[in-house]
Amino acid sequence: MLRILVILFILMASTAQAKVVGTLGQTWPIAEKDFLQVIENRLKEIDWQEKLQELKAEAQRKLRNYSPPNAVKLPAAKKARAYRVDLTYTLPFDIRNTEGQILYPKGYKFNPLALFRAHKIVYPYALVVINGNREA
Repeated sequence: MLRILVILFILMASTAQAKVVGTLGQTWPIAEKDFLQVIENRLKEIDWQEKLQELKAEAQRKLRNYSPPNAVKLPAAKKARAYRVDLTYTLPFDIRNTEGQILYPKGYKFNPLALFRAHKIVYPYALVVINGNREA
């Protein structure tokens, strides 16, 4: 029964026709510009090479002045010293997969330098801290 109704509906919709039955009241032409044409005209007015140069200059300015928000301000060293560095991170929460199983439990410790050694990734085991803002 449902199939018959669907078929009848499709047949009735396909035979629909539109007819102009006249004008009721006074009409006026549309006064507004075509919005798509307005956008296209604005895009044609843009000097894309100049815009590209502005974007490049802005990116270079941002890179020159970039400082991570959590960067530690270190004082200048009075003499050269060496320290052992421990980059171990301890998870403050469980990391679960999509099924809810724990992949890494809370308290799991991870040291990226140990991972480098385990996979024989070339790493000189020396970290040098340089303040790029100082002239010296």
